[in-house]
Amino acid sequence: KTHKRNKLQGQSGKLGPIDIIAPGDLIHMDQAESSTPGRPLTYSGKHNKNKISIVTLLVDKISKQIFVEFQQTTSSEDTLKRKIQMEMDAYKDKVKIKAFHADNGVFQAHKFRIHLEKLKQNITLCGVGAHHQNGIADRNIRTIIEKARTILLHAHAHWSTKLNMELWTFAVRYIVDQWNDTPRKDLNNNTPN
Repeated sequence: KTHKRNKLQGQSGKLGPIDIIAPGDLIHMDQAESSTPGRPLTYSGKHNKNKISIVTLLVDKISKQIFVEFQQTTSSEDTLKRKIQMEMDAYKDKVKIKAFHADNGVFQAHKFRIHLEKLKQNITLCGVGAHHQNGIADRNIRTIIEKARTILLHAHAHWSTKLNMELWTFAVRYIVDQWNDTPRKDLNNNTPN
């Protein structure tokens, strides 16, 4: 299938327009904050005192694949670590990330911009208060959070004494995995993965 050729005018200063035709050419990213601290996903299964309050969602423009990263803070260091983790996950599938589109805020931080320039990656930022310019990331955050909330409410209705609401991080991870493994019509019945 041939994709529409979209153009992205880079703002890193060194790179020109980028064609958006393959996975990794453009990643939309945004963050959401939870008022309920969440339990970190650990491989040991042991309870961890460090709680999660931020979810960073990254959406590939072409494949529609969603990457979700959990953070304790919205600092540029924490966000940069999560961006690098997402790139390592994408690289496992031989996808190299070329450009990002994000809201202002942590994504325009000096450390973040320097890191992008080192990797020769572009970033475009939305205008101040113009969240509609990052509609892809915002819409996906809303969809994922609403689905995670729905499964938590369902579980609470059946096991109210056993369910702890700090498990929202597990619900979000489950929904993202389900999203990435579900065939889509707009991808010729392929999955985002």
